[in-house]
Amino acid sequence: KDWAWQYLTSLHWSLTQLTPGSMDVQPQNIPERAVAVMVLVLGLVVFSSIVSSITAAMNSLKSITARYNRQRWVLRRFLREQGISPELITRVTVYSDNIIKPRLREVSLSDVELLKLLPRSLYMDVVLELNDQDIEVHPFFRALHVTNRVVMQKVCNVALQQVVLSEGDVLFSLGETAHSMFFVKSGEMKYARLRHNHTWEREQLEKKHWFCEAVLWTAWVHQGNMRANSDSELSAVDSLKLQEVCLNHGAELPIARRYGCAFVRGMNELILKGDHDDGVHLSDLLQVQSAMDLLPKYSMPINWFG
Repeated sequence: KDWAWQYLTSLHWSLTQLTPGSMDVQPQNIPERAVAVMVLVLGLVVFSSIVSSITAAMNSLKSITARYNRQRWVLRRFLREQGISPELITRVTVYSDNIIKPRLREVSLSDVELLKLLPRSLYMDVVLELNDQDIEVHPFFRALHVTNRVVMQKVCNVALQQVVLSEGDVLFSLGETAHSMFFVKSGEMKYARLRHNHTWEREQLEKKHWFCEAVLWTAWVHQGNMRANSDSELSAVDSLKLQEVCLNHGAELPIARRYGCAFVRGMNELILKGDHDDGVHLSDLLQVQSAMDLLPKYSMPINWFG
């Protein structure tokens, strides 16, 4: 017979060894029968393992979906009983379907119980690698990671928080006291600042942009409004907690002192050089290039331990 028939027959035989199938090719002697039995047992184990894995995954997905549907029904019932407007109910349910439901299928840090049993230093290393890529787009945090990994660990574990916004949500408004510096992880933010001539200056911020850096180094009041232009996720560095970490390692962090002083000095110089009536340099998007120029130019963290 031609090669195509032989090839398909061989393929058919190999598949029947891993599934409950059968065919007309049979063992003709004791060694062939022994091999067929061993392959059949192995195939039974492999096939059962695959089926059980698929079944477990499907049951887990059904459980998550059923739990979410139940909570969604309870949420809608609660909102209706409390007389919430239909428009707001629609916004809440749309956010729940688009943001919360996909997150339920992901494994969060709090769900991994074994991580809580790790030594503190090892746990902090895990949290550091989970978050450093989000804030090290800023040269200061990149340099901090290189010069003092321990401090960067504490920043990610103590001072860093995650903020989730739906489209249209307001992060802060003009005149509010600032508490955190923000990094855009995903989505798009829109910043609007009212100039002294009563015109609005607007700017879009996307992934890897940061804003409100000034609050880390001085008292700061928001100079404009920040709103989510789409469903967005941010990383927020709490200024008080960052200052606490830096104070606890003051002798080891000359880089923080130099950069903070240079930032405030550069900010004051920009304000003095600008138009005092317009206040053009006062913005939550303020960046001081002269301070960044003082930082070492590192591209990757150094492995001090080999």
